[in-house]
Amino acid sequence: MSISGKQWVLAIAGMILVIPVAQFLGRTTAERANASDAARNPAVPSFAETEAIVSRQPSEGITEADFDQELLANLEAWTLERTAANAEKYWDAASVPQSLRQISGESVLVERYGHRLAVVRIRTGNTTPTAMIAGIDGQELVRIVCVDRSGANVSIAAGPCDAKIRQVFNN
Repeated sequence: MSISGKQWVLAIAGMILVIPVAQFLGRTTAERANASDAARNPAVPSFAETEAIVSRQPSEGITEADFDQELLANLEAWTLERTAANAEKYWDAASVPQSLRQISGESVLVERYGHRLAVVRIRTGNTTPTAMIAGIDGQELVRIVCVDRSGANVSIAAGPCDAKIRQVFNN
């Protein structure tokens, strides 16, 4: 059985996304589970609280032309599945209530700095917004994972996440 290019992208993307998200969840979920939701305003990004992590790997023949709705849907589903599986370990260790153990996501293809990018937004419970941006840079698959510690939605149009996207893809 041969593995298609899209399956490679999903497998590789998953490996890169799971590590930073799991590390972040491990560091912050317990604190956030005890924090007051009323003290946060998720509509307003707090750029000082946004962290952007970049990973690169060979694209294995994947090109921007492969970034279509099918790949996007598969990437979102796989990302949510892997995030949930890894988050459960941290939630158990941190005794996070079942009511906060929710993961949701949405995805979109965007054009930024001359590149077609896949954006998958993930929210765990009501507390950990993450944006994963994937694209092709030369012969590499590049993934940028942006996490906001404040609980605000991660902006990909301004702030540290946009700066990292611009740094990586504006060439």
